[in-house]
Amino acid sequence: MEKRYCIGGRAFVQRPIVLGQLRLLLAALDGMTFDSASPLGVLRSLGEKLPAVLSILLVEEDLGVREAMERQEERAERIGWEASPEVCLEAVEDFFACNPVSSVSERLGKILEQVAGETPEASKPPFSSSAEETSARETGFSGERKPGWPSSGSGCTSAKEETQPTGD
Repeated sequence: MEKRYCIGGRAFVQRPIVLGQLRLLLAALDGMTFDSASPLGVLRSLGEKLPAVLSILLVEEDLGVREAMERQEERAERIGWEASPEVCLEAVEDFFACNPVSSVSERLGKILEQVAGETPEASKPPFSSSAEETSARETGFSGERKPGWPSSGSGCTSAKEETQPTGD
């Protein structure tokens, strides 16, 4: 799954994160607490850290992840001054679609059960084990773009043709 965004006339993509991004993301979120699992609640909790977090998740379309992370501060600055609130909210919503956190939490819990021989309380997922159920119930987001919202790729310059995600 790949999502495309236009920020400041440049094309950015979000794909499932890799371990290097996860390491940076965990460091950026260290010590933070989230009031809500909804995308709006996540935005509110991130506050001024939002551009830095999005700079970890969003990569220029023509760059690899590792190469992009070398310019993370520059990307955070661009996102902070050029990304609309709608694009930021969309990117947070898409993060949960691209990276099923509850699925990883559930699998980790099963591994801990096997290792410990019982279910430790901390290994239970904090939300529903279904990403769709959590998104629809807690956020009211159905996964469809609201009517009248522009396409994420409109107005972007890109070396590649715009690609549509293959299956959601």
